[in-house]
Amino acid sequence: MAVKFRDYYETLGVPRGAADEDIKKAFRKLARKLHPDVNPGDKSAEEKFKEINEAYQVLSDPEKRERYDQLGDDWKAGTDFTAPPGFGRPRRGLRRFRRHIRRRAGIQRVQRFLRKFVWGARRWPRDELS
Repeated sequence: MAVKFRDYYETLGVPRGAADEDIKKAFRKLARKLHPDVNPGDKSAEEKFKEINEAYQVLSDPEKRERYDQLGDDWKAGTDFTAPPGFGRPRRGLRRFRRHIRRRAGIQRVQRFLRKFVWGARRWPRDELS
């Protein structure tokens, strides 16, 4: 069974362009009505209270609200991303090339290196003529 997208604005009963004060009023009104202490033992009221609490946490924070407005259901995606170890470091071949250039300056040596390691067995027009 697919999980249904819950619109936080619908959950609180406010329009999309609602001001922060309107969101706060709607949350407080629903929280008083659905709080677990007011409705002991009512599981549906408890679940609904959790939903409005989550909606208020997102819509009351300006950064989270902006992300939610832009991305909708996927607003949380990417917030807990951590790069794998070694991400962003140069590859071994590039380091070898840089070291080679630093040690041995000279255009012929650089061209030979590029032919051998980078371009492989490609033949050059000049080589074909001679």
